Amino acid sequence: MAISPLKRVYITALSSDRGKIFEALQKAGIIHIEDNLAEEIQSVSPFQKKDDSIQKLEYELTRAEHILEYLLPYEKKKKFFESFDESIRTVTYKELTEALKKADLDKLYDECYALGQKLKEYAAEENEIKSELTRIEPYLNLPVPMEKIRDTADIYTRIGVIEAAGVNDFVVALNDASIYHELFKIEENILKYDYFVVFYHKSVKDDIEKVFSTYGFHPEEFSFKTTFGEKIEQLKAKLQEIISDRKEIEKQSSSLSAWLDRVRICYDYLIMELERKRAEELIYKTSETFIIKGWIRKADSKTLNEILSKVTAYYDVLEQDPGPDEDVPVELSNSTFTAPGEFITTLYSYPNYREYDPTPFFYIFYVLFFAICLTDAGYGIIIAISIFTAMKLMKPKGDAAKLLTVLFYGGLLTILTGALTMGWFGIPVDSLPAFLKNLGWFDPMKDSLLFLSIALYLGVGQLVWGYLVGAWFIIKRRKQDMPEAVERILTAVFFTCLAPLAISGGLIGKPPAGEHILQMLVVVSITLIFLKKIVQTFLTMPHSSDKKQKVFIFLTTLLNAIIGNLVLGIAKMVIDFSANVLSYSRLMALGLCTGGIGLSVNLLAGVARDLLGNALGQFVGLFFAALILVGGHLFNIAISTLGAFVHSARLQYVEFFPYFFEGGGKPFTPLAIKTKYNYVTDFEN
Repeated sequence: MAISPLKRVYITALSSDRGKIFEALQKAGIIHIEDNLAEEIQSVSPFQKKDDSIQKLEYELTRAEHILEYLLPYEKKKKFFESFDESIRTVTYKELTEALKKADLDKLYDECYALGQKLKEYAAEENEIKSELTRIEPYLNLPVPMEKIRDTADIYTRIGVIEAAGVNDFVVALNDASIYHELFKIEENILKYDYFVVFYHKSVKDDIEKVFSTYGFHPEEFSFKTTFGEKIEQLKAKLQEIISDRKEIEKQSSSLSAWLDRVRICYDYLIMELERKRAEELIYKTSETFIIKGWIRKADSKTLNEILSKVTAYYDVLEQDPGPDEDVPVELSNSTFTAPGEFITTLYSYPNYREYDPTPFFYIFYVLFFAICLTDAGYGIIIAISIFTAMKLMKPKGDAAKLLTVLFYGGLLTILTGALTMGWFGIPVDSLPAFLKNLGWFDPMKDSLLFLSIALYLGVGQLVWGYLVGAWFIIKRRKQDMPEAVERILTAVFFTCLAPLAISGGLIGKPPAGEHILQMLVVVSITLIFLKKIVQTFLTMPHSSDKKQKVFIFLTTLLNAIIGNLVLGIAKMVIDFSANVLSYSRLMALGLCTGGIGLSVNLLAGVARDLLGNALGQFVGLFFAALILVGGHLFNIAISTLGAFVHSARLQYVEFFPYFFEGGGKPFTPLAIKTKYNYVTDFEN
């Protein structure tokens, strides 16, 4: 079944033991707690008050996140292999629970916050200084102090900037406005702007300033009294002072980063405590007792009682089998080989509790399709070695481990499919060594019809398998629907026999072996399917006591049986199946694409070697050829692996699953110790 059988459980215990019981249950990780117990009891307990400690834990967790976010850039960079050792850090449960005692988070947060604020202030001040430097540096060649550049009794003095493109028109307009002005250029064409000093008589103020406005001359206001050169030196000195102060702050921050490992443990402890407190909010409370409603694996029934008996003698456990309409959570349980395929299943949906996990039924197809999409043995070797190394170094858990395992198996099978199709790093088949040619079956580039027929046959095989799996599911779950199961089996026989006639006879032009037997089975199976549909239609025919009405009902039912089932029903079934089979042609397309890109990379590398080798020397040509080869093939591996992963999954989700899979289940998520940075061990001490 690949779905763990679960049992409904109600746990009743004393309120005084609640903390110890929840701690023990969280360590064990065996109970999925639900929050609808009050609805079931149809009563809201007056003792159902929100735990204030949840808000405090959330506050502490936010502060821990701030510390980690602030200090992480200052953490000492570890060597390559040391970083992998850090990724698998383990702590004991005792170390986890005592983490807050060994780290003053409040003090550390205050220090990090203060340092962070100073850095923000320095950054703002630095930006302000740089902006001011940008504004005044163009006036550096003006040697007069600002205190000298001022208005007199009769003359206005303005320093300003204008777009260089409009300077000529601006000068002409000033001359037309009045002769009582002088214009001196300080700098020109700095970031497309020109800089000027303008002197004009007060009597022509309105005319001159109208020109300023028309042509976009922006007068500048400066509050300092020194020369521009002196002011720039002052600003640069201040900037150096800020940089120095910031380095001191960064030095202090680097020193504080030594606390990061301890803060990570505190963070995981707070997550653990917060999850437990939130779980406690889901229970039903009275003045002296509490009730937990949840789900456990059937195999954990004995374990649950053993755990509770170690904590308290005053408890009661009531277990029930799931009701027919209950929304039961789902835990997938597969063999070591097929378990990684659960990652592909859950990307789509969890199965509901009353059906079967599709993982064992599609996993080998998925890995095979992944390999066919790549069809390059060299790429398969690189993928397999890379994934194997990553798994050994990083030791991933959960979904990450499942995904890497799927890719590893895909890489291994790609070596086989690549060898059979003579795909080795995009090297043309004619250039391969003899022993690699001897390993091959066919060249997809030359025998594309054969490659297409293989892809289509695989599609037929998986879809027929889908019919059979669906029939088996019906037989196992709903024995009263045996006619539907029989129809699915007959449909599988029909398409199994029809496919060779269509693919071999129509596509390749070579009739399959046993052609007449296949034709006979096609006719027999489709006839039986049609008869089944006719009988089913007449069994559901409405009844009437009126003779004329009976005749009318019989004729309309017969017409519906013939047209609806034979013409429309069976025709639609064939069309839908054919369309789904054609979707598997993407296996050939992606396989050819991988080889084609690899071949193109090799050709480009050869061109670079020949051109650059002749022009700049043999070494340069070889260097760029190697660069193109390595970069191009790595890109091809990455993009082709992504395409293989996505399109192989699509074939399962869109073409295969609809034949038997319903989905819509919710995952079994027991209360457990879930951490982000550390693996917790030694729960007993």
